[in-house]
Amino acid sequence: PILRAAAQSCGCRYAERADELPHSWEAIEDELRSRLDAFDSGGELGSPWVAVIDDAELLEPSPGGADAQRQLVQRGVDVHATVLMAAEPQAARAAYSFDALRTLINLQSGILLRPSTTDDFAMFGVRGRPARLPAGRGYACFPGEKRAVQIYCVAE
Repeated sequence: PILRAAAQSCGCRYAERADELPHSWEAIEDELRSRLDAFDSGGELGSPWVAVIDDAELLEPSPGGADAQRQLVQRGVDVHATVLMAAEPQAARAAYSFDALRTLINLQSGILLRPSTTDDFAMFGVRGRPARLPAGRGYACFPGEKRAVQIYCVAE
């Protein structure tokens, strides 16, 4: 309830239930199309924005929206957009049919928190061993390299 209220107070879209998801995907796709059109014509892109998707391995986007979601991942930086997807590593590999998630995995960039298998590292193209790490600790992974990170949550 707190997250929903915070999202509504700042004019953000928030979806939690399955029946809310199609409307949120449509809003993301509309915003992306609008920004890509502006980018292609040299127009104004507007303020930066972010799409935050938790439990991405559980989502099954509409077939018609798959291209827009892939474009969001691949061209988001062009239109001042960032995609932040959170997923359980093993489940993410199993949900490889989700186009945007597959595209992110193929970029081999992300944050791996509390890795539990060597396959978790391999998903990002780096080598490592599982370790018992405290909450919020992990690795920022980029193709061929990883760096230790600590994630903090600061509430305003």
